[in-house]
Amino acid sequence: MNKNNSLIFSSEKGGAGKTAILGNVAAFTSYRDDSTVLVVDGDVTNQSTTKQLLPSLKNDKINELEQKGMFLSTEKLLMGLFDETLSAESAFSRLSQKAIPRSSLPVQSLFVLPSKGRTRFGHNLNPNAILEPMNKLNGALLDVFDHLFYDTEATSNVLKEILVAMDSTELVSIVTPENLDVEMDMLAKYENDSAIVRGIILNNVFEENISEQLTKIYDSGFPLISLIPFDMQMILATHRRALVVGDGSNVDYALRVASLNLTQQRKLDEKQIKAMFSNAESVYDTFASSTLELKRKQITSNSSNGDEKKTTLPGNPFSFISKLMNTKVSGRT
Repeated sequence: MNKNNSLIFSSEKGGAGKTAILGNVAAFTSYRDDSTVLVVDGDVTNQSTTKQLLPSLKNDKINELEQKGMFLSTEKLLMGLFDETLSAESAFSRLSQKAIPRSSLPVQSLFVLPSKGRTRFGHNLNPNAILEPMNKLNGALLDVFDHLFYDTEATSNVLKEILVAMDSTELVSIVTPENLDVEMDMLAKYENDSAIVRGIILNNVFEENISEQLTKIYDSGFPLISLIPFDMQMILATHRRALVVGDGSNVDYALRVASLNLTQQRKLDEKQIKAMFSNAESVYDTFASSTLELKRKQITSNSSNGDEKKTTLPGNPFSFISKLMNTKVSGRT
């Protein structure tokens, strides 16, 4: 079994930068050591991850490929598992969408389960009915992918509750100074409900206002995974649905720190927090030097994935379907 649990990126308020951070972290995680990464777009209202990591894939194309049985959308997966018209085995064999984001990184092994957006799952999605097949599917995917990330909608809802309740999942909270109190309360609630909280990424932070925010985080007992200073470049890139990681900026290195610390189960110390505002590269180098499997690569800012590339791989890129057939889902430890 993969040493990493699935990570669920969460925020209780929109505009916290959850999807932007997820996309950058996933891309760099895949790039840095040729890890295979799957991102599941669970924001089925806004389709945010799909728009960021598959910017040229439109809904009419998703519908066409779904009808041909080439891959699934998140919506079709969830409803198929719920009404038992789709098995976990069948779902597993159709996850073959390769991410092609607007990025300066040559992203090669990042995959996406896309959403079609504008969907609301209400009372008809019974958590008890879908939890067992989702556990089975999640466990099998963890056997195949090095890392598995779920995006979620802002605010709590049925789908987020299912993801948090699954085995082998941990919650990553994207927090801004404005929503800090709300997030701390919700994390405490999730933890009381037996969820595992990996930690917090504090986004859009001004150095002069950091002390009070850090005090609240320390008092909560949740680890601070990374700190993303306020930066207009990040905001503009997010608006363009482009990735920042790889551009050599201070925010780029703050995002790399988030990637390393999430996947290596580490956190920032007080000295590193101060350095994140002016020299995040030094913090990244500290963590990278102690990451044995990390292959340091030269990143060039003039490379581009290009939207003209194909968005589907020829055939099924995974040859691990037999693993799913015998997967035994274990409980939390």
